[in-house]
Amino acid sequence: MSDLDDERIRAAYEAIAATAPPPERVRARILARGRAQYQRRVLLVGAGALGAAAAATAVGVPLLSNRTPTRHVPSLVGTDPPWGSAPISAMPTASPVLRVPLRFAPTWLPDGLGEQFRQVKTAGAGEPRGSTRSWLPVGTPYPEDHTGPAGVSLAVDERIDDNSGEPVMIGSVEGRLRVSDSASVEWQPPGGPSMIVMVYQLPNQVDVALRVARSVAATTAALTVTMRSPWVPDRFAGYTVATVHPTSDGWYEALTYASTDLHNSCMVSVESSGRPRAAAGGGRQPLTVEEAARMTAELLYGPPDLSWVGGR
Repeated sequence: MSDLDDERIRAAYEAIAATAPPPERVRARILARGRAQYQRRVLLVGAGALGAAAAATAVGVPLLSNRTPTRHVPSLVGTDPPWGSAPISAMPTASPVLRVPLRFAPTWLPDGLGEQFRQVKTAGAGEPRGSTRSWLPVGTPYPEDHTGPAGVSLAVDERIDDNSGEPVMIGSVEGRLRVSDSASVEWQPPGGPSMIVMVYQLPNQVDVALRVARSVAATTAALTVTMRSPWVPDRFAGYTVATVHPTSDGWYEALTYASTDLHNSCMVSVESSGRPRAAAGGGRQPLTVEEAARMTAELLYGPPDLSWVGGR
């Protein structure tokens, strides 16, 4: 490759990184509605993963916060991956697939909602560290620009690191109700993980948030992750966040990798209508052009299981 080609690739990389929407909106807008009204950061503090010390020091997660946005860049920065424009059925498939338990689910939801979004966080070889699910009005697809949709969301193994809101009882424990342009309820059942129910742009949002929260119970549901990166730079090894949701013409999948110390993150994603993309990454050591090229070239993936879409 000539020096000129190398310069053009880097220029394209920088231009896209400067203008593309950050993928962390997928969850940040779900869990941080009303952030202007009550400043806070969203933490992932999965059971045993970070422990009390991390919670006490309020360590932010780069891949979910606004501190270090992650930017999309094209796969191989202008070079087609090995399978080019082959149909999905002919593309490499992640093997084996990983089933990650969602652990909890609401047993009551307002009429007219259907599930459109699932995301799970894992550590190591796939140990569950949290999940997020969203239910939208039937017929409303998850926004392709990844802005937070109207509806109900449940986050498991997450918390909001402030003491705002008013006390409410969720079962036998005291939780916190926060109301702005959304209504959220945060609580932690005895022996269970912390949880957040978020309701946005629905009638009687406070009543709905409380009723949904009080209906949450254990579930056997799981997210089947059909993506895998055989190679991830060592500095991003630690936690993996897998995202799946349908789109108007198919589906979207993404894997976000974050270091154990939460200082570095990167992402690879793919849609049924396009080719894999690698994210430039956030943190102290961003993903390089060469690393992005390798991650997209080696990515294994197949069509996700969307049998849960529209259900409860």
